[in-house]
Amino acid sequence: MATMTASEVRNGNVSFGDMKGKIVDFIIGTYATNGLAVDPHSFGLNTLQGVQIVGGNAASGKYQYAYDTVNKKLLVYRIGVVTGTVAAPTFTGDALAAHRHSLFVASGATDATGARVNAATNSLAMNNAAATVAGIAAASGTAGGVVDVTGGTPTGTNSAPAFTGGVAGPLTEVSNGVDLSLITVRLLGMGF
Repeated sequence: MATMTASEVRNGNVSFGDMKGKIVDFIIGTYATNGLAVDPHSFGLNTLQGVQIVGGNAASGKYQYAYDTVNKKLLVYRIGVVTGTVAAPTFTGDALAAHRHSLFVASGATDATGARVNAATNSLAMNNAAATVAGIAAASGTAGGVVDVTGGTPTGTNSAPAFTGGVAGPLTEVSNGVDLSLITVRLLGMGF
């Protein structure tokens, strides 16, 4: 049977008429199905009438807690899983304007044959000065190449991503054997 480690809280004694109570911190430890036994002696009591969760450390905020009065156990729950899909945004608007790429051939020195354009595989030349097919600006002073001419910016809007699915399911009990040793919960035990 899994147990919790208890430590008294300073000035944690309270009274409720004929009933007594005490505030105690519990380190959860390894969780067991159907809850962890809460010993009334941890509160200085012989009989527990009820337990209230009154706080805990930062790690405790990821879970919900309940005291099972029939079985005298602390139950730990987690939020159910959200299921569904997210659709990609959709663009609505005008497409990019038509654009072109200009081929620039720089003039080279004339040779014995005069000014001419020579073509070869993946190259174009004027007077044997190669013009590459990469984007080379006309002002580069090279033999030339493909010059990019912008087509502008598309106009329109993107839709927001759309979630399709269910909301988080109901609280579900933490699985057997889950290590919750980083969690400390502060309980107020009441009884006789």
